[in-house]
Amino acid sequence: MMIKEDKFTWDIQLAGYNHNQADKKGKTNYKDFLNEFESFPWLDQIEKANQFPDKSAPTLSIKDLKTAKDFWISNNLYLDK
Repeated sequence: MMIKEDKFTWDIQLAGYNHNQADKKGKTNYKDFLNEFESFPWLDQIEKANQFPDKSAPTLSIKDLKTAKDFWISNNLYLDK
């Protein structure tokens, strides 16, 4: 259940996407976004990003609807096998 001051929208940019491409996920709240962040397949996505160095790195973005501030988390760590 979302409360008034706990409204966000978010999206995902998977490894290999074009830089202007993202999957919009819609509205969420803080708790649900944290669950999505923790369950995101970061290592698999980083491995895929290594295959497409000129494309997008895995990124989760969230926008606070109250303040209109954006926050994003991205990882382009190179994994040496």
